[in-house]
Amino acid sequence: MPSDTHRRGVNILAKLQTNTFKLDLYQPGTLEASNLVAGFKYTGQVTELRLTCKVERTNTLILGLAAGNPEVFYPIATSIPLLADTTEIDLLALLTKNDRFRLSPYTRLQILLDQPGFVGFNDRITIAGFAEEEGTGTPAPPATPSTWGGITGNLPDQIDLFTQLEERAPLLHDHDDRYLTDAELNDLIDLKIAQALTPPP
Repeated sequence: MPSDTHRRGVNILAKLQTNTFKLDLYQPGTLEASNLVAGFKYTGQVTELRLTCKVERTNTLILGLAAGNPEVFYPIATSIPLLADTTEIDLLALLTKNDRFRLSPYTRLQILLDQPGFVGFNDRITIAGFAEEEGTGTPAPPATPSTWGGITGNLPDQIDLFTQLEERAPLLHDHDDRYLTDAELNDLIDLKIAQALTPPP
């Protein structure tokens, strides 16, 4: 089966808090999981990444990549000053001179705080950005419907149908001998399930 492609955009949102030393900012294929295609591998391009802050004491940030097994941190931008009067830092400009920064599926963008104990209770350090992702892989094949005695549908739906018939059978049988007894209906259900799960010759 040929491979397929899935493109999407995701927001990057993170916050440094008291006693936080290291923070994962972004790894392709991990954010907004409800919009992922199962089994696909995603690459990402960070197109926006800004840090806004309001702090009482100065600090220093390190921005880099984490990859490998065992994992190794590769610093890209070091000694980023976090001053008391700092309001905004363009982190993307510290990563690259281009308008986007590319990451593989197995690489994480991280930020480290040089002195985590210096983050006060009233300090606010927030990172926000955006990334464009492309996932590739082979889509899962659709469920193959099975047929029971002329009734076509998915197995759970058919089991539910026979469950409903089983619940109704005793009541109907009290009024009309044309309906199956409980034992007869159970035997029929077992037979139909066995037929549905048996592959064709």
